[in-house]
Amino acid sequence: MKSRTVLILAALVIAAVVFTLVLERDPTPAGNDRTGERLLPTLETALNDVTAVTVDAGGEDGRTTLRRNDTGWVVAERSDYPADAGQIRQLLIRLSDASVVESKTRNPDYYGRLGVGDVGADGGGVQVTLEGVPEPVSVIVGNQETRAGTGTYLRLAGEEQSYLVSAQLDPARTPVGWLDESLIDVEAADVEFIEVRQDDGAVLRIERGDDGLAVLDLPAGRSLASDTAPRSMAGVLRSFTLDDVRPATDFADEPPAAVAEYGLADGRVLTARLWQRDDGRYAALRVAFAPPAANAATAAPSTDDPATAVEPADEETGAPDDETDTPDTGREDAADDESTADPAATAAAAADLDARLAPWVFKIPAHKYDLMARRLDDLLAAPTLE
Repeated sequence: MKSRTVLILAALVIAAVVFTLVLERDPTPAGNDRTGERLLPTLETALNDVTAVTVDAGGEDGRTTLRRNDTGWVVAERSDYPADAGQIRQLLIRLSDASVVESKTRNPDYYGRLGVGDVGADGGGVQVTLEGVPEPVSVIVGNQETRAGTGTYLRLAGEEQSYLVSAQLDPARTPVGWLDESLIDVEAADVEFIEVRQDDGAVLRIERGDDGLAVLDLPAGRSLASDTAPRSMAGVLRSFTLDDVRPATDFADEPPAAVAEYGLADGRVLTARLWQRDDGRYAALRVAFAPPAANAATAAPSTDDPATAVEPADEETGAPDDETDTPDTGREDAADDESTADPAATAAAAADLDARLAPWVFKIPAHKYDLMARRLDDLLAAPTLE
C-alpha cells in the first residue's frame, strides 16, 4: 500500500514539473529560434554611447534614473549624488553579453511565473531602459533561473516572447541601491585624537600617547568600563559608508546634537556634525589639513570655528550601551607613512575629499552614529560602593 502511495505521489510531482515546463515554454515560430545568439547584438559596440539608464521596479521610490554627466554617473533621485559606476558598468556589460539559452513563453498569462510581466503587475519584473544608443534598448528583467545553472528570465519591452538568457541580472530596485556608498576609510592606528562636543557643552577627549589611545580627564576614583572603548571609537572611521544621502541645505537651520573631531597622523582633521532624527542618524563630514606638528595630541583643536561649533539644542542625544572591539594595530606602519608622506599631496587630497563631502549630509548606520556621539559617562564603569 505504501509503495503504491509513493508511486502515485511521484507521478503527481513529475506531472507538475512537466506542466510547469510546458507553461514556461511555447513553441518558437519557425525561423525565429535565437538560441545561442546575443539578445542585444548591437549593444556591445554602443556601450560608450549610453547617456542614461532608467531602472523601474514600480511602487514608491522604485524608479531610479542614472545619468552620465561631465564628472561621471549620478543618481537623479538623490539630487545627482555620485552613483556606483562599477555597478552600472557591470549591468551594461552583462546586458551586452547576454545570449539566449532558451526561448520561453509568449503567453502573458504565464509571465508571472518567470517574473517578466509589466512593471507593477502581478509577477512584474524590473524594466531597464538605456538612452543614447543608436537602437532603443528596454528590457524587463525577471527571476533568476534556479533549476539548471545560472541565468535570468527576460523579455524585451513591448514584445511577447520571453527568454532565458545566460547573464546574471539583478538590478537594484531603489535609488539608494545605486549610490556610491563609500565615504572614508581610516584605520584606528592612524587616529591621533578624538574630541566629541555635545550640544549641552559636555566634552569627551581622547588622545594617543606612548601606551596608545587614552581618555583624558577621568573623574577621580572612576575607571573605564572597557579598556577597548578608545580604540572602538577610533575604529569607527574604517570602511565608513552611507545608508542614504540628502543635500546639506536640508539641515542648514538645524543645530547638530554633537560634533566629533578626529585628528589623523597625516595631518588631516575630519569633522562630523551629527543629528539624530526620527527617520535615522545623520552626519555632515568635512576634511581639513593641518601640519602634523599642529595636529599632535597635545594641541587641542579650536572650538571657535563656526563650522565645528555646537549650538545648544533642546534634546539630548542617546548613546550606545556597547561598543565594537577594534584591534589596536600599532603605530609602526603609521609612523613610516608619516615620514614619507608629501604634505602638499595630502593637503590637496584632503581638499578634494572635502569638496566631495561638503554639499551633503549622510544617513549613517546607527551603530556608527552611537560610537561617534559617545559621552564620557558612557565609557565609565559604575562607581564602586564603599
